[in-house]
Amino acid sequence: MDDRTAQLLEALTAANGRLLFELLREGGRREVDVIAAADEPAQPTGNRHLHKLRAVGLIRQEEGKPHAPGRMWDVAHPAETEELFEALFALADAIEHADRERRMQARKALRLSRAQRLGIREA
Repeated sequence: MDDRTAQLLEALTAANGRLLFELLREGGRREVDVIAAADEPAQPTGNRHLHKLRAVGLIRQEEGKPHAPGRMWDVAHPAETEELFEALFALADAIEHADRERRMQARKALRLSRAQRLGIREA
């Protein structure tokens, strides 16, 4: 895995980072509003999560002073982000389906093994 992918996953696997990103996917918000909506206990921590998401290119911040909690944040590439999430959800669904099939096959094999061991004919 390359460094950029690792940084992207790190930014999204932090619980508050993921929550902040999800809130921004709903629409642009001011920094103070998005941090308050995420119930982030400390503004500097929320700001750090936002800057990590910005560093990997997921979100962007309105131009202005570097430390201005009233500036707007939003998703950097909304259409591409939605396509990515749709692809990830489809992948997750496919993995879940394959796992369910594997579990069903394992149950069937176990049932047949028990029937054979007990001398019962499986229907």
